[in-house]
Amino acid sequence: MNLTKEHSIQIKGVAILCMVLFHLFGFPERIPTSVQWMGMPIIKALQICVPIYLFMAGYGLQCIVAKGAVTWMSIGKRLKKLYLSFWWVAIPFISVGCIVGYYAPDVKNIFYNLSGLTTSCNGEWWFFSLYAELLVLFYFVSKIKLGWKGYLLLMLGLLILTRGLNCALHLDEEVIVERHLKMILIDLNIFMLGCFFAKFNIFGWLYERCYWIYEKIYLAPLLLVIPILVRAYLPLIGITELLIVPMFCIGIVNVCKTGGGKILLFFGKHSMNLWLVHSFFIFYFLNDISFITNNPLVMFITVLGCSLLCSIIIELIQSKIHI
Repeated sequence: MNLTKEHSIQIKGVAILCMVLFHLFGFPERIPTSVQWMGMPIIKALQICVPIYLFMAGYGLQCIVAKGAVTWMSIGKRLKKLYLSFWWVAIPFISVGCIVGYYAPDVKNIFYNLSGLTTSCNGEWWFFSLYAELLVLFYFVSKIKLGWKGYLLLMLGLLILTRGLNCALHLDEEVIVERHLKMILIDLNIFMLGCFFAKFNIFGWLYERCYWIYEKIYLAPLLLVIPILVRAYLPLIGITELLIVPMFCIGIVNVCKTGGGKILLFFGKHSMNLWLVHSFFIFYFLNDISFITNNPLVMFITVLGCSLLCSIIIELIQSKIHI
């Protein structure tokens, strides 16, 4: 069994819900209210959404290789589409922030934010530039002609190299180039793992040999809970995530068999807009809307609902313009 496009969207749907929960309840020092269990390791472990997105990014891009060669032109088209999606959110929200006096109308700073070089307007946008850079790197990754054993050895070598460089270079996150290099060194491995799973149909290989993992529905919750516990309480996150992220993805696919797949599909289709928008209602100039109560459920529904409304409005305007 291979992951379908629908499975991928459902996985992104779970990832974006984890992200909202993580940002809303994982940083009590940044939130103008208090909930007793805020900042607990289990809540922090919801940051698994980031390696999930990276894994699925590599997986999805590698699937494209089967449809035809990856060229600089195709990479350019994807970058153009990525930036347009980003600007549809970034430009109006930064503009409103400037109008209400939250952001200084600094042209250079705004340009840096809109290009993805810096993220002073919204710190949670750091992932955008990382994805764009990995997209460019994928051109070279797509040219790798190795069998599964050679590819596995390559990934092992990259894991050792990237971790070693990250420790040895002492990169300064305040320097733009060094910050971007540091994020690539940290996150390249899980991206490459996604490419590996797609290139050699590892999910299909697992299904053939361990089909019971997919067929025993009662195992699905364990496949979701175990990765969260591992990320929360075990060290070496950058290594353990190489095992628990694929496990988590299988768990989501299995859970969708029991119901809820359509809901996750809905959130997955809005995942990019939700990612770009939601933190404005948690950390920035729209957060007063979310914290009129200390009830965590109400806060979550408010953030998710407001972000989803913004996403729907953006998509509606886009559709009208395209018409």
